[in-house]
Amino acid sequence: MNRYRTLIVVLLVIAFLPFCYVCLYALPYADDFCIGWELMQGKPLLTSIADQYLYWNGRYTSDVLINLHPIATGSLAVYSLVVFISLLATPFVYYLFLQVVVKQRAAAVIASLLFTLLYFNYMPQLAEGIYWYGGVVNYHLGALALLLQLRFFIQLYTNAERKGISYGFSLLLLILSVGFNEVAALLIPLFYAVVFAYSYKGAIASRRLVAIHLVLAVMAACFVVLSPGNATRLGQFSNHYDLLNSFTKSAGQTLRFSGTWLFTYPVLVCSILTMHYAPMLRGSILAKVDWRIALAGAFGVIFIAAFVPYFATGILGQHRTMNYVYPFFILLWFMAVVCFANRYAFHIALIKAKHVKVVLLVSAIMLMQVSSNISAIYRDLRFNTFAKYKAEYIARQQQILNGPNGVKPLVHMPNSLAITDASYDSSYWVNGCMQLYYTSAKVPLR
Repeated sequence: MNRYRTLIVVLLVIAFLPFCYVCLYALPYADDFCIGWELMQGKPLLTSIADQYLYWNGRYTSDVLINLHPIATGSLAVYSLVVFISLLATPFVYYLFLQVVVKQRAAAVIASLLFTLLYFNYMPQLAEGIYWYGGVVNYHLGALALLLQLRFFIQLYTNAERKGISYGFSLLLLILSVGFNEVAALLIPLFYAVVFAYSYKGAIASRRLVAIHLVLAVMAACFVVLSPGNATRLGQFSNHYDLLNSFTKSAGQTLRFSGTWLFTYPVLVCSILTMHYAPMLRGSILAKVDWRIALAGAFGVIFIAAFVPYFATGILGQHRTMNYVYPFFILLWFMAVVCFANRYAFHIALIKAKHVKVVLLVSAIMLMQVSSNISAIYRDLRFNTFAKYKAEYIARQQQILNGPNGVKPLVHMPNSLAITDASYDSSYWVNGCMQLYYTSAKVPLR
């Protein structure tokens, strides 16, 4: 069976490589130039962070990272490298999380690569999800930080007498995770509230552990939500705080995205295989989870990701919040499948043959190569769009520096790197930020 595992791992790594390749063409855009210009004003780091908290948002974790923006180096290679490192960290973080749930190392490796591939291939906005520094530090790294935090929490919960370093990491990562974005500020305290209610009749040590995490999560969330900067930013929107509209539209988005993510051949195949292997997880923490709670959680994270922007601004806006919750949707869905299969002894006898299982999984991996985000990358490679995009990007920098002709939008734009570019309208905010940045920098990014 080892040769089959090796085959699966090799195929998953090959499917992962196109996402790594695109990092070579991950270039600064939109807000990156606004931040770049701000960084050139020479403000002390703490002053810049305080200004953002007081006048723009309460994201105390991501605001620190934003002010360490790689555009300050003036190097396109550094920008691409930072994006690549954050992308490469994803399967490792998934593996660390799955290690405490799936005890078999080979299964954890395959599952971590598979979940990473599902996450990257079906996230709604690929460019803003993993190739744009602003999206990385506000949402992608926020998701990874929370996965790491949950890893330490599960370790503590399943072995309550273990404290020390694990306890410290869990609490520190909890504080950091809440501070990445507003969805996290609502989602994380809600999660711990549910866990507290669910474990209320359990051991005193477990209840105390959950209670401490819940109180800390609520305090951190208040620091985000009640920040002066949030009030200032939300004051720009006139149709916010409509509870009924937010609920109805969020319910619609929940149906939309859950349907999009679930009714794909790879997810259906992986769900069938998960049912088959579910008995192997009867001794894990999943044995204590009600499948209905896991299923409600899967749909609930989508609802929250839609509700927060609808309630705060009156619009869904970009799909960045959906990018953020999709990794948790994947985990909760497969958790529900495992718990359901074990609860009702619902295991698929059809795939007992080793070859059938391998063929099913290989077919799912191969189909992902010709669908969704990976297929968009291959189309861009086929038409050499990446090289044309970077060449035009570099040429435009010099045009901005050479003359007063303003900022023009790029002609060649990869489908897999769909970004918020400049406009023919010279008053557009992206044009303004680019003009300010290059006027101040006086040299192009290299």
